[in-house]
Amino acid sequence: MSNLPEGRRPCAIIHFSKLERGRFLSHLDLARVMDRAVRRAKLPVAYTEGFHPHAEISFGPPLPLGVEGLREPCCLNLAHVPALEDMTRSLSRQLPGCLPLVDAEITHRGRRSPLADYQWAGWEFTLADPEEAALVADAATRFLAEPEWLRERQTKSQLTTINLRAGVGELAIRDDATLLAQLSVNPDCLAKPEEILQVLAEIAGLPKLRVQRTVRSYLRLND
Repeated sequence: MSNLPEGRRPCAIIHFSKLERGRFLSHLDLARVMDRAVRRAKLPVAYTEGFHPHAEISFGPPLPLGVEGLREPCCLNLAHVPALEDMTRSLSRQLPGCLPLVDAEITHRGRRSPLADYQWAGWEFTLADPEEAALVADAATRFLAEPEWLRERQTKSQLTTINLRAGVGELAIRDDATLLAQLSVNPDCLAKPEEILQVLAEIAGLPKLRVQRTVRSYLRLND
């Protein structure tokens, strides 16, 4: 890692879970917790310049409040390259139990964050009423059969029409009455979980889909 390509610098990509009480941490709170953990672990993280330097830490797409994440990404820009085993051991000791470390790797990056190009997120919605699973499965099949599904979305400045179908890769019901979904996180065809749940409820003829647990299981690039 000492002979990096020009314009590249070392970084660590870590994945952590956000469970139980951790799901109530806002994105800003999460950044503060990670910053403190990195400082206490004495990791060689790069810091910004100026009067109030802070660790150069970036995250993937934010999780909605109340949602758990099984493998959330975080990028730590490094001042120099540590031993991976020492780094993971030190950081694991400093993270709270609701934010356990899953894995880590040391790599290098350019000017663009390695977390900027995620395209898809996997979601798991555990239905509060298992008896609705058959209705939801049928609704998912009908939704996926359509080439487009137009919806209006309110932005800060205007009301726009979007093709929600373009942002959905997969929809299926698991045997334990859990709805599995692959939804786009690309801003050009973003599919919001709450919109998908609302559409499926409308197709199924339900007032709303009651969900007792929501989990983001993964983030990934295009296959």
